[in-house]
Amino acid sequence: MKKINVLFLAALLLFTSSLSACFGTFGLTRKVYTFNENMGGKFVQTLMMYVLYIIPVYGIAGFLDLVIFNLIEFWTGSNPMAMKVGESETQMAKIDGKMYEITATRNQFSIRQTEGPDAGKEALLKYQQEEKQWYLVEGEKSVAIGKINFRKLN
Repeated sequence: MKKINVLFLAALLLFTSSLSACFGTFGLTRKVYTFNENMGGKFVQTLMMYVLYIIPVYGIAGFLDLVIFNLIEFWTGSNPMAMKVGESETQMAKIDGKMYEITATRNQFSIRQTEGPDAGKEALLKYQQEEKQWYLVEGEKSVAIGKINFRKLN
C-alpha cells in the first residue's frame, strides 16, 4: 500500500471522527488513569498525574481514543483496546472507488485493499506490548509510529 493511501486513510479517520458525534468508552485513557490510580498514595498519584499531563501521556491517549478507537467503537460497537485475545472485528470501507477491509484484533489493525489496482496489498498497525510502541508494518518493513513511556518516580 502506498504511503499516500495510508496518509489518506489517517486523514479520513480524523475527518470522519469530527462528523460522527460519538462518545465512546475512552478505553486507552482509562488504562492510563488506572495506571496512575495504582501508583500509591494521594501525593504520589497527584505528582504522577502532573507528570502524565506534562509528558503528555493523557493528551496522546485522549487523542488516540478520540480519533481512532472511539470512532471504531462507534461504527463497530467494540473498542479494539478493550478486545480480548482471539476477538476480531472486520469492516469494509470504500475510498476513491477502492474497497478496503479493515480488521481489528487485540493490539493490531490489518488494512487490506480488496478492489482496485493494488488489490491484495496489506498494511498492519501493530502494538508491541513489551515496547509500548505502535508500528506500521508493510511487508518486511516496520516503522515505529508512536510510543508512550511510563516511568515510576522515586
